[in-house]
Amino acid sequence: MDLLKHLRYFVTVAEEGHFGRAAEVLGMSQPPLSQRIKALEGELGATLFDRSRRQIRLTDAGRALLPEARLLVTRADGLAQRLAETATAAQVLHFALPETLTTERVITMITQAELWFGRPVVPALCGPAARDAGVRDGTYTAGLVPVTARDASISQELGVGVRSDHPLTRMPAVHPSDLAGIPLLLLSEDAPAEPATRVLLERHGLSGGLLESGVDPVAALARAGTGDCTCLTDAAHAEEAGLAWIPLVNQDLRRHWQLRWHSGAEPDQHDTLVALCAEVLGGTSGRAGTRP
Repeated sequence: MDLLKHLRYFVTVAEEGHFGRAAEVLGMSQPPLSQRIKALEGELGATLFDRSRRQIRLTDAGRALLPEARLLVTRADGLAQRLAETATAAQVLHFALPETLTTERVITMITQAELWFGRPVVPALCGPAARDAGVRDGTYTAGLVPVTARDASISQELGVGVRSDHPLTRMPAVHPSDLAGIPLLLLSEDAPAEPATRVLLERHGLSGGLLESGVDPVAALARAGTGDCTCLTDAAHAEEAGLAWIPLVNQDLRRHWQLRWHSGAEPDQHDTLVALCAEVLGGTSGRAGTRP
């Protein structure tokens, strides 16, 4: 679920007090809007509107959510304007991030980074090769780049992402041998660690022929959602894609990142930014990294 989009629908319905008028404001028909509000209520586990009268009213849960939802929507709406205003400003920190990060996670990271750095931070969401090249040539001030364990400043635990009704979800944890006969997708973000990952998985009973390498992360999560395959991913991305996430038994497989800076930058808060990235990614931070 795109939580930000659904919160925008909720705020509009709450402000208009009517599904029909809200649908007109949003440029959509009423039935899909009603379905999305119900989906949001299901996601949050709370009824947001009292529909028993001709004019809908917010429930207690809806009234509690409204100011928080407005704040998040307002921040998102202002992000493009802030980027336009700051793109040419002096001392802008251009930060290259994984393209799989949700809007909410980007907003959290950029807002906090600006507070700590005291200067504008402009995000760029792109693939690993573009992030690496952009930091090297100065397009980006800093960037999160996938690396091997030896060079990592941040790492995330990897497990198996599967469709929520997949038979594997009955298991609290899986061994590589449990994946026999099931294709396993390896993401392009994990390319630096792939050789070691293949060795470990094959050593513990998973056929190398079932491992598909270098798959785009968005495509991998979508394909895993069909139930025809699984993917090696972190818990946060699996949850955001609507997948179940199952840890591996006694296997310490991790995705490794390094926070890199372009030569000539002044990253006086390198360790602080590493810690922020680790928190947003749901990983753990170390001391490695490259500084100017």
